[in-house]
Amino acid sequence: MELRQIEYFCKTCQWKSISAAAREFNISEQAVSKALANLEREIGFKLLNRTARGIELTAEGEELLPKAENLLLDSDVLRESTWRIRKGLDKQRLSVGTYEGFVGGENDPLPIRLIVDFKKKHPDAIIELYEDSSDRVMDKVRDGSLDVGVFVGAVPPDCDYLQIAKISLWAVIGKKNPLSKKKSISLHDLDGQEVIMLHGKRSMMNDLMYLCETEGAVPIMGNTVLSLATAMYLTYESNGIVIVDRRCSNRVDTRHAVFLPLESDNIIIRPPVNIIWRKDFQLGELHKQIIDMIKGKVSDRVTEVKDLFSAR
Repeated sequence: MELRQIEYFCKTCQWKSISAAAREFNISEQAVSKALANLEREIGFKLLNRTARGIELTAEGEELLPKAENLLLDSDVLRESTWRIRKGLDKQRLSVGTYEGFVGGENDPLPIRLIVDFKKKHPDAIIELYEDSSDRVMDKVRDGSLDVGVFVGAVPPDCDYLQIAKISLWAVIGKKNPLSKKKSISLHDLDGQEVIMLHGKRSMMNDLMYLCETEGAVPIMGNTVLSLATAMYLTYESNGIVIVDRRCSNRVDTRHAVFLPLESDNIIIRPPVNIIWRKDFQLGELHKQIIDMIKGKVSDRVTEVKDLFSAR
């Protein structure tokens, strides 16, 4: 017995016509008739009677038809399942977003090898990584495009979170600048200084300008450049200052510039790094494991950590 024979039987019963069934399958009427005759011979009883009015079911055919239709439904489910398995659609998907620079090499907060190792440990999971600005990561978590996100800044009220670190902003100051003689600088020290902005960091710079104003300092927002390397070279050759994350210390050529902490406890200068997810999103076991992996990697920089699974 072949599945195609069952399909011909059910379709012939639906149309009450062998010729109509043949047209739907785009085959000859003789091919359908032969398949039905073979089916009847294999099962040992007659299913259909051919009359002047068309096709009529025998009593045995009436009994078999609903079972045949259920078999075809099950076969459709089986086809769909095999297709999904082949395409990997039944694997558990975890969509994780991070701000740019969080995932990378060994000097970055989360080395990519840890993600690779996690995927090897959980071959039935598909990890989808997304990198963008912190604001975009937060928006995509809130609209449900991402399961969890790692971002810098204040947590919106509709999200739960785990704070894993605080970023410390430092200043790259060329040795031609008198401020390079200091051990640290304050916001007031930026008064009259040319601050080089990195492309994509304008929001942070606007916040920095606001803070400087509260200190009575008015920095000069000069060049806006695309890359950190270009900003560094401008700093080396002029009095410009670049405000960057402390992680960029290894990018500074100490022959030409110094790397000094920017003194302030303000959230803009020392913003928190949070893992966030929507309050109405149910974390699965793999979500919890990947969150714990991220938390464990940056634990040496944690300043305030909330228990991930305690009641809030």
